[in-house]
Order: sequence, then structure tokens, then C-alpha cells
Amino acid sequence: HGSQGLMDNRTRLIKYNSLIIATGSRAKTLEETGVDSGGYANVVSIRKASDIGHLRRVISERAPRKKSSVSTLSSTKANKDIPACVIGGGYIGLESASYLHGWGFNVTVIHSGKQLLTRFLPPEVGFRYTQLYRKSNVTVILEETPVGVLGGFNATGILMSDGTTINCSLVVSAVGAVPNTDLFQNQLNLTSDGGIKTDNELQTGIPGVYAVGDVVAFPWDFYNGTHKRWPFGDHARRSGEHVARIILYRPHHLLEEIKVDQYLNKTASMIANKTTYRYIPKTTFDSLLGPRKKIDANTIVESRFIKPAHGEFYGYMIGRVIYFNCIRNRFKFGAFWVHNGKAVGTYMEGGLNKDFRLMKKVAEMQLPVQEIEYEHMEKDGLGWARETLDRELDASVYPGFSIKDSFFHSDLSPRQTDIDKYDASETFIEEDTAFERSGYSGVGSADYSDVMDIARL
Repeated sequence: HGSQGLMDNRTRLIKYNSLIIATGSRAKTLEETGVDSGGYANVVSIRKASDIGHLRRVISERAPRKKSSVSTLSSTKANKDIPACVIGGGYIGLESASYLHGWGFNVTVIHSGKQLLTRFLPPEVGFRYTQLYRKSNVTVILEETPVGVLGGFNATGILMSDGTTINCSLVVSAVGAVPNTDLFQNQLNLTSDGGIKTDNELQTGIPGVYAVGDVVAFPWDFYNGTHKRWPFGDHARRSGEHVARIILYRPHHLLEEIKVDQYLNKTASMIANKTTYRYIPKTTFDSLLGPRKKIDANTIVESRFIKPAHGEFYGYMIGRVIYFNCIRNRFKFGAFWVHNGKAVGTYMEGGLNKDFRLMKKVAEMQLPVQEIEYEHMEKDGLGWARETLDRELDASVYPGFSIKDSFFHSDLSPRQTDIDKYDASETFIEEDTAFERSGYSGVGSADYSDVMDIARL
């Protein structure tokens, strides 16, 4: 593109050929939800790294202790019986509540929904997490809303809509986020929730200007081109990587250098296919609370591979929801979203590495589902997924390996000579990044879930 310019706050003109808008989002304030926060220092919002530092300072002020333990927060006895309130029952609210519980606080979660996490997950799944928190001695208040924060110099309580008061020495606000797009109000096309509308390459209406992360509202093929945001970390990383590749490697010049007309249409189609942003929605939920190994918050900070509760969602939340293992005592369960005869979305809690890979593949391939299979899915969701995947895919990846063996057993590694034929660094980076984020170790140089795709090239 030709050189363009951007004005900074000192009226300097900064010239560019390509511009990426990655302004992220900010925490929604309590005032924006109709709650008077009072401006107290011990009312904290969690959105960025500096917020954690502020939270630690507030905690140390609320519960003075020896100098050596202030930075590590390892002394849970010092926080014992100190009441802390978390307003909001979504991902950030519940993860914050689990950390406060790990630090020894007496935690209360206030949520306006009928179950926790109901903005993101169906009621039965949210019910399981509600049970988990209550069994872990976290007070959960549902279907009620706060109207104000009470206090003098610091907050001392939450005034509820029914007139009752909840005592607290610390308030964590987790009521949502707002994209930082005010700067572009009169320059770019925005959605009703403040997202920046782009095309399928994440380019805005201005050539050479792209948007990524929390601010971008891109067209979703699954929703007939409707522009939607997906304000989660996995999408933020992948959208940034996608635009960087377009800017650095977009082969405009190749089209001009092609001498044989018969290759033109094919090459143009290949380029368009590579530059289109195709994203399978994903998000994860982690909590220190769970039925597994009991640990405190400092252990989880030092070792992110230890997670008592860990869930992963892939795909689209639309259609009929079919649950499995949701009525058993064991904290391992999941759900399928079935739409137009296909499994278009999956959720898994408490699974093994291979279980999460399986559920991801179900959503990616949108496996076919017949109504007579619903009962099987409810009784043995993972078993149904394995059988259906085996039926849909080819009988083998390499001679002598069945798809079940190659996909579900981490001790089987493809021959390196075969992998070397392909760009393994790019082919497998998405899988490795996803599992690193999920807190699970890799399964070798490559995952067979992607080897099948490579074999088809």
C-alpha cells in the first residue's frame, strides 16, 4: 500500500504502509453496570498485569504480615476469615475467586445469573461449577445484583438490591470488558458493542489498516457473515499471527510475475485461501478449586501445569446441547452442541490430553450426528466421539497404524522423514501453543490429529 499517516497525541505524523490496531480492552467499571463503587482503593478490577500488582498491594494492606510473606502471599493464616467479595461469575471472576480462596480469604461470589458461567456455558455445566465452588466453601449468591459499595476510607460491604449488606474487606470487580475503540468512533465502522468491523483478512475499511485481538469484529462464515468479536486469549494470539503473516508475506508481486495465464486463477485462489482468517473458536477455564490435588495459590503461580479444574471449549454454541457425565460424582464431564445434524461445538472438563484433542477434532470436523445417536452421546460422549471420528476418517495414517492408535496414543511418533517433507514448524505450532496454554505437556514432535491433515495434502 502507499504510505499513510497516523497522528499521535503530540500532533506528530507517523507514516506507515501497514497499521495494526491492537488496543485490546479495558475492564468494565461497576458504574457502567449501575453500581456505585465509591472510588475505594480496595475495589479492584482484574484485566492486565498491573492489576495483579495492585491486588497484591491491597491484600498486604488488608492483612499485614511479616515482610518475607507479603510478596509471596504464602501465609494463608494471615488472610483467614478476612471477607472478600467477587462481583461477577464469569471466567475472570471465578478464577480470581479461586486465587483468593487459595490465599485463605473467606470468599463470596455475587452473580446475577441462575448458575455460574452461564454467559459462556449451558446451565448444566454451569451448575457443576456452582456445586464445585460451594463444596470448596466459597459462598455463591445467584440471581441477585449489587447496587452499591459501602464504606468510609475503604470499602467495608456490598449493598444488595434486596436491601441486605454483605461484609467485605476486599472487592474484586469482574463484570466484563469493553474494547478500547473510542479513538476510532468517527473513522472506522464499529459494531454495537464497540468492535471494529473488518473483512475476512482482518483488514478494516481503510486499506492497509488491520485490527486484531479483543477489538476486531470479523465476519463469521458459520453465522452467514455476521461480524462478531471473540475476546479471548487464543483468538488474540492467532489473529495477530495471521495479520503479521499477511503483511510480511503477502505475495502481491507473484501475481504480476506469473507468465502463464492458465496458472493465474489457481494461484489467486491459493493466495485468497491463505489470507482468509479461518478461526475455530476456543476458550479455556482454569480454577484452583477442584477435586484433585489440594494446592495453594503460590503453587499454581509457580507451576502452571497443575490445575485442579480445567475446561476447554471449541466451536460454536448453537443448537441442541447434549451433556455427558453431568450427573456423576466424578468431576469429568462435557457437552456437544448439535446443529443441522452436525456436532458444531464441544466442551470438556477434567479430561486427559487425548480427550481434549479428541473434542477439538470433533468441533473442527463438525462430525455428523443422527438423532438415534443422542442416547449414546449422553451415556458415553468420548466413546461416541472416538467411534464417529474413526468412521469418518481414513482407515490409516501410515501403513500399520489405525487412526485410533495414531490419534489417541502419545507414545506413537510419526517417522521424522515423513514430517521433514512438510513445514512442521508452522503446521504444528497451533497445536503446541494451544496445549501449552492449556497447561498440558506436548506429545512429541507432532500430534497425529494434524498428521492426518498433512497426509491429505
